Amino acid sequence: MNERNIDRLFIASLVIFAASAFALHFYGHSVTAILSLIIPGGMTASLYSYAKKSISDMLYYFVLDGLMALSAVLYYIATGFNWQ
Repeated sequence: MNERNIDRLFIASLVIFAASAFALHFYGHSVTAILSLIIPGGMTASLYSYAKKSISDMLYYFVLDGLMALSAVLYYIATGFNWQ
């Protein structure tokens, strides 16, 4: 894929991610729980242009992968430590 198509794929993924996160409201999730998923997604989106230029393994292993783990931790906290 060329760079333009990769950008399109990333934007489409973000749109699907945001729509899915906001759709959780219709399934009874609180706004706090939804924000706990949106915040790491927004942080990841803001790092996209930097990540395209970077060749650092540390960025991918710790920062970007860490943001995926952060959403789970924030969601767990936002739901009051209550896994259902």
